[in-house]
Amino acid sequence: MSQSRNVLSVSEITAQIKWQIESQFSSIWIQGEISNFKHHSSGHMYFTVRDDSAELRCVMFRGYNQMIHFKPENGMEVLMPRVQPNDPFQTGKWNGSFNARKDYSLRT
Repeated sequence: MSQSRNVLSVSEITAQIKWQIESQFSSIWIQGEISNFKHHSSGHMYFTVRDDSAELRCVMFRGYNQMIHFKPENGMEVLMPRVQPNDPFQTGKWNGSFNARKDYSLRT
């Protein structure tokens, strides 16, 4: 009895996860509390948005954060849009597309 396996590389499964997330959640808002806020010397802002049971790591690039009218702080409640694909600043990207590192947990 031969069993067929669907084998994917880490890059392939990450690309498929990214596609699924971006196609399923293209126009939503995220609500949560800011934690681990860091305003980097590059001008980019790095932080985590969390609620009682989950966390989502975020980046706000310098070109976009120059347009907000408040200073994000730890503990601040926020409502953030998942921005549309034609956004010139590419904000709201889901998986840290600013670098090669993609973080997911695989329960095995």
